[in-house]
Amino acid sequence: MEELSRCLVAGSILIHSEKAGPAPDLRAVLLTRLAKYRAHRGLPELDGGDLSLVRVQEETALEALSVVETVQKILDQDVGIHPAPAAAPCEVPAIGTRDISQLRTLLSIIFKWGTEPLLAHIQVVWPARGITRTQVGSKLVDVTDAPTSYGKLAAMTRRLLSLLFPRGVRGTIPQTLISSSLLNRHVTDLLRPGVALGWVPKALSTDSIPVVDDLRPIIMRLMSILPPSQTIASLGAIMSSSPLPPQHVHKSCASLLSQQLMRPDGVRGLLAAVFGESESDEAPLERLLHVSQVLSAIPATVAVEDYFRSIVPRLVELLSPKERVSPAYIRAASFTLSRMTLQMHSSFLTAHPILLITPDVLPSERTLRLPPVEAVQIIQTFLTNTDPAPNLVSTVLSPIATSLYALLGTLVHVRTADPAVRESVRGLLITWGRVVPVDEAVAILWACIDGQGGEWAVELAGSVRRVEKQKIDSSLALFTPEDLKKAEESGALDIDANFLGLRPDPVHFVSFLKSLERPDVASGIFVRLLEGYRDLKVDGDSDPLRVLLFLQMIVQVQTQMSQDGHSPNNILSKPEHILSFIKHALQSDQTQDSVFKRASKKLDGQLGLSMDDLRIVPEERVEDPDTNGDSDDEAPIFEGVQSNEEIIITALNLLLSVLEANPNLSVQSAPALGEIFKDAERLAKAPSESVRTLSREARMVLTVRFASASTITPGPAREPEEDRIHSTYQRALRLLQDPLLPVRAHGLFLLRDLVSTRAGTVPHEVVRALEPAIRDVFLQAIQDNDSYIFLNAVQGLAVLQDVDVRLRVGEALGQVIRRCGDALPRYADILVPPLFALVRGSHLPTTIRTSSLSLLATCADTNNLALIPYANDLANAMLDLLRSKAHHSVKSTDMDSQPTVADPRFPPFRRASLHFLGVLVRAFPSRRAMTTLGYVAATDSDSVVRIMAQEVGEAVRALKRALIGL
Repeated sequence: MEELSRCLVAGSILIHSEKAGPAPDLRAVLLTRLAKYRAHRGLPELDGGDLSLVRVQEETALEALSVVETVQKILDQDVGIHPAPAAAPCEVPAIGTRDISQLRTLLSIIFKWGTEPLLAHIQVVWPARGITRTQVGSKLVDVTDAPTSYGKLAAMTRRLLSLLFPRGVRGTIPQTLISSSLLNRHVTDLLRPGVALGWVPKALSTDSIPVVDDLRPIIMRLMSILPPSQTIASLGAIMSSSPLPPQHVHKSCASLLSQQLMRPDGVRGLLAAVFGESESDEAPLERLLHVSQVLSAIPATVAVEDYFRSIVPRLVELLSPKERVSPAYIRAASFTLSRMTLQMHSSFLTAHPILLITPDVLPSERTLRLPPVEAVQIIQTFLTNTDPAPNLVSTVLSPIATSLYALLGTLVHVRTADPAVRESVRGLLITWGRVVPVDEAVAILWACIDGQGGEWAVELAGSVRRVEKQKIDSSLALFTPEDLKKAEESGALDIDANFLGLRPDPVHFVSFLKSLERPDVASGIFVRLLEGYRDLKVDGDSDPLRVLLFLQMIVQVQTQMSQDGHSPNNILSKPEHILSFIKHALQSDQTQDSVFKRASKKLDGQLGLSMDDLRIVPEERVEDPDTNGDSDDEAPIFEGVQSNEEIIITALNLLLSVLEANPNLSVQSAPALGEIFKDAERLAKAPSESVRTLSREARMVLTVRFASASTITPGPAREPEEDRIHSTYQRALRLLQDPLLPVRAHGLFLLRDLVSTRAGTVPHEVVRALEPAIRDVFLQAIQDNDSYIFLNAVQGLAVLQDVDVRLRVGEALGQVIRRCGDALPRYADILVPPLFALVRGSHLPTTIRTSSLSLLATCADTNNLALIPYANDLANAMLDLLRSKAHHSVKSTDMDSQPTVADPRFPPFRRASLHFLGVLVRAFPSRRAMTTLGYVAATDSDSVVRIMAQEVGEAVRALKRALIGL
């Protein structure tokens, strides 16, 4: 203790303060102190006459280091070596508070007047080797003595490090006051010369200024003992010091800093160095940027993937709910991860554990093993504490979206599942679905339908784990048809229940799809479902459950997402994708349709003419050698056509729904409607009655849409009559698109009433402009099966078309009837009712009605079997007509001069009636016919009519006698 006291007194002489007085000369004061100090310790006097102030300060620092070394040696012997932490405080009874303060002052002098000036003097020579003078600030510094200063600095640095490692680099640090002071107060002062001397590159080293290799292991040993936060703070202080350190020092500190970050507590150490150890939630942007830049700097000596495998899991751990860390740490970790995700290359993504919800997704060495629930919480925390950029959300969640949805599907159906976890998963998926691009969303959701999300199970304790694919245990296996019927009648059976265990659950999947509020994504999925269902139906070896899954989803989409009217969530509000599917679906039967035509040709060879022969201008037909063969081959041909019927009906129903949901949709806004219209025209002659009916309805609505494009918008100064025509026309077009038949018929009536203005003197010019579009509407409606629609269309056409044109059409139709020959009965239902309706149309010109009677007579002459179903009604109608008009006659020439007049008293009309009746009564004699014919022959004013009546009567009587004779 006596030696320690003498040493402490010597140290106090070096820092002794003089009494107050005039400001002393520092050099003189220091020389005085050195003289007293050397005398006290028995050392030779110092000749300081030629020493500068810098040299005197340097001598003071060296003597202070000598005192500290002696005290450290004494304390190390007294206290001993303990394995306690090096930075722990040490209390030595022999040293008082004043002595502790003096020792800390001596340590400050060592660095302030010793290592720092020497380092500043020599570091200017590193950038330009071989110079003797250099500019430092505004001074020209002589650096010829740099080797001397270099040696002094190396020696002093070794001595300072020896205070901490007296037994070598592998020894422990003595637990003394001096050790704790160095570690708590002067780590940066120790590292600055140690790094500068120990990491000099070979390009800058010389014989006089060599690399101090023995300092490097000691510095590395010191940094491995210190907490990462302290080391990182010290290295950062060196890198940002002013003036800036030499380039090799900055580069070496950056490398050492990266190595510190890769220590187990390296990331936390950086955050502690930047934000402190408090629980403050303040995280300024500049500090967040600094943390991100430091952690994103990859050391040159470390592989990229290895670096991220070390850094990223430690950032992710800070986001775990198990870790109680400062909000600033969470914000910094999230900010850094987001910057890395958006800026770094793909090698980072392969090792990014936040992208993985379970270790089963990627090999175990690439992933942070996190339970699924904790992983979900981490991802939620991450996205909550950073800016939710769409590309960030997509990058983070897209790789695990299928797993998240499969997990959500399990959590929804397990009542014991944690509702908070369920809502977290749902929230992540909805966030993802609303920002991800359309194509990416459709592709990933389709992967969910394919079952790529895996199978999940919820344990009794609430934990979630991934399991192997399980067999579907259908709850319907215990039900009989009677049980199902009873359950349905009692209301206990939910028709949307997933009894067959389809995955994903159709109801839940479509409900989730609707919650995304992305009609573009929903339309894309819907079209793919329709196409997939079509392909599965064509493939005879398809999995029945897969077919049922697609069908159930299609039904649910139509139920949940097409009943919202004009809601933006309605999939029909953006019909581009659906129209594309409709077009392909309607065209998909063309190859089968060509086969159907070849089969029809076989039948035509047996029954006469085909439907193509009913055309006024027949299409050119090409012989097909494949048509030769037995009729047994016809069955599979028609089966092929029927197999596509379901998809065509679905497409047509979709088309009608799309048109109803989009009143403004036209061929201008959707060019695909033009091709769809042609397909609807072709399908109007399909074998299936359902397809024909839907095709005609679709064709009618499309015709109305095309007619809407011909509307003339009234100008600024419009006339009242023009407004009335325009309003009536628009109202009629709206009514014609209504699904209710009476409403459509009323629309035709309005159009007919509109064009009927032609009966006046001069039709309005607006009506003339609209006539082509209205004529197209009538031509489509005339093919409707409903008589009311048909008659209104016929009446409208009668008003629009000239009599001469209609008569020419009748002549052409007569030729077609005669060409049918024995095949005419096949088409009787198409020909006879419309012709009979024209005959009964009292408002029509008599010329048209007469032509219709002639065509009916041609049908009877060609093949009387064609009229068997209608013979009785037709004969009675002719008798009624003749009897009611027998006494009222006009000259025959009047009809030729007035072809558009609707007057049934014209003789040609009654002549045509008698001619037709004469054909009928050959096969159907009756007492009523004899009576009526005798009455007409005796009373009619036209001599030709009387003669014809007598002839027909004789024919009826002859036929009757022949039948009796048999």
